[in-house]
Amino acid sequence: MNQQAQDGLLRGIQYLRFVAALMVVLAHAWQMVPIVGEGGSLVGPSFPGGAAGVDLFFVISGFIMVYITSQRPVGPGQFMLDRAARIAPPYWLITLLMAAVLMVAPGVFRSASFDIATLITSLLFIPWPSTAVPGTAPLLQIGWTLNYEMLFYAIFALAMLIAREHRIVIAAGAILALVSMQLFIPNDSNDFFQFYSSTIMIEFVFGMAIALVLQRYPVSPRLVAAALPVALAIWLYSLSFDVGRLSQTRFLIWGLPAALVVASIAALDLRSTVPLNRTLLLLGNASYAIYLTHLFALGAVRKVWPMMPAMVQQSDVLLLLSAALLALAVGVGFYLYVERPLVKLAKSAAHRLARARIAAIAS
Repeated sequence: MNQQAQDGLLRGIQYLRFVAALMVVLAHAWQMVPIVGEGGSLVGPSFPGGAAGVDLFFVISGFIMVYITSQRPVGPGQFMLDRAARIAPPYWLITLLMAAVLMVAPGVFRSASFDIATLITSLLFIPWPSTAVPGTAPLLQIGWTLNYEMLFYAIFALAMLIAREHRIVIAAGAILALVSMQLFIPNDSNDFFQFYSSTIMIEFVFGMAIALVLQRYPVSPRLVAAALPVALAIWLYSLSFDVGRLSQTRFLIWGLPAALVVASIAALDLRSTVPLNRTLLLLGNASYAIYLTHLFALGAVRKVWPMMPAMVQQSDVLLLLSAALLALAVGVGFYLYVERPLVKLAKSAAHRLARARIAAIAS
């Protein structure tokens, strides 16, 4: 394993995280084209394949959880504290901001409405029937992916508690058992059952399997160099499909091609040196912040665009470019000045809590 991997810096994976965030940004930005643009005559009315950025995130998450627990062994309790400190504070802050905006100006976001039950369940990462859209959705709608992330973390931590050395097999088995429930207990009318047993959870298994294989069996850089273009071609082709959020085939249509790309890039990270690009690395580090904040940036563009000169309004390409650039700028700013210090503070508190617990047990 090279020095880059030993230092815990997976540059290629970080670059992929930015790609995933950008895809989601573009998917949502494209939704503005028929509303405030020229209707998509040049760029098309939508980019449904952009939603596959979520699947890329899930595969990466499965890989990273195995990787970090292999590099720095921690107990299940500390693992969950670290994950909660990393994910929850920025999400809570943005969710509370969303709640404040919806109470003051309900019309700013077209597919969200405020109610106290949705706010509480959003903060607790519990899927809840939405008052604004069909099915379950948090107050910050993109938070549905974080409900799956936290569920995966809980399963992974439980697997570590049962038998740390077999955590991958146990976690994968638990996820597959959960997903298989739909085969034996069909219940299309229960939103909670549909959410928790979705086959999209299998994408975490893909990521864990990739980490297990690559850490045990070295892969020739030549093989990776040959496989990467094929993986990218398959993945790009998969983006031409429009797949529903909880479609039972999503893990195959979008998840499996994403796994091929993650496996190829991760192999480069672990077995060779991925070139350093500081801009891409910053954007990768800021990918979570970009994901959390981009709806606010896009909302601002949607409000301002009708006020722009007619010549500007006639360019859907300029609309998409403006929306994407503002979303990236807001996300990077949030990462540098809010998320990073906030997470550092939360992790420090989590470590103090863990030390206090150990001291209490010892006494």
